[in-house]
Amino acid sequence: MDRLNQVMNHVKQMWVGCSPNVYKELEDRLKTIGLDTQQVKIIEVKREIYVQKKPLRISIKWWAMDWLNDNNLSYEQLAEKTKKAEVVKIRRWFCIEAFKQGYTVTAIAKYLDLKAGSVLNAIKRII
Repeated sequence: MDRLNQVMNHVKQMWVGCSPNVYKELEDRLKTIGLDTQQVKIIEVKREIYVQKKPLRISIKWWAMDWLNDNNLSYEQLAEKTKKAEVVKIRRWFCIEAFKQGYTVTAIAKYLDLKAGSVLNAIKRII
């Protein structure tokens, strides 16, 4: 009822000059609807922006070979056509790192034998 009184006071302030019957009818309608309050939990939204460097002079194949060796992975593991979580996570990680190094989305897509949209989606997705 306390919330209903707050709403009615607000309505009376906004609708100056209405007859008391209008206020009474509105109050009755609001009682039938019921004014419940709900608590909403706000979750922090985290966004990351990846900035692309100037393109490297070396081919993506050479850079990828070094990256794969550093991470103890093979090209077959990286380019495997599957939706397994581990493979997808590695592929996203590779796409982000390659993009940060200055390689274009098209070059990354050609190297992984993917569509450019898939690479863009991997770069934009928050890990």
